[in-house]
Amino acid sequence: MLTEQELQEGLETRSFGRKIYSFEVIDSTNNCAKALAGCSAEEGTIVIAERQTAGRGRLGRGWTANPNENLTFSVVLRPSLAPEAIHLLPLIVAVAIADAIEKTTGLAIDCKWPNDLLVDRRKVAGILLEGSMQQTRLDFVVIGVGINVNQTRFPDHLRDRATSLKIACRRNIERPVLFREIVAALER
Repeated sequence: MLTEQELQEGLETRSFGRKIYSFEVIDSTNNCAKALAGCSAEEGTIVIAERQTAGRGRLGRGWTANPNENLTFSVVLRPSLAPEAIHLLPLIVAVAIADAIEKTTGLAIDCKWPNDLLVDRRKVAGILLEGSMQQTRLDFVVIGVGINVNQTRFPDHLRDRATSLKIACRRNIERPVLFREIVAALER
């Protein structure tokens, strides 16, 4: 299991990742991060888990990830955006994560808007943003991220549509290194 100390070691950010809640099993990192944000968690607070029992993607689709092989985490944002500009956030987040994966692996990552990242036309990552408004002001946004890092086996119904960084690179990817690069990219 990834620990807070392991994930923060060498992390060069001002606020993102300074507070990390790490779980072996949780229902959903987004659910936990939203609850923390509702209780005034600071921007950059992260919830990460090895396994989610109720992980989900866009449109309520399920998201499953093999424990100890992938990255599933959520980040609390408190952007000072006008509500009409919120539609830009998924695009900015996708580009930041794609850049971090490319920098770490050397792979070319394609964005399938608004929330999928692809390698060779196969899904390698999904992003889910959920937010909360207070009257006409955006209170917080939670970015949920699921990345197939070192997984090599997929259910039959996903075998032709999903891949992992390990499959594409033909080598193991150090999850803490990738995590730190993504967190730094998101803060930038």
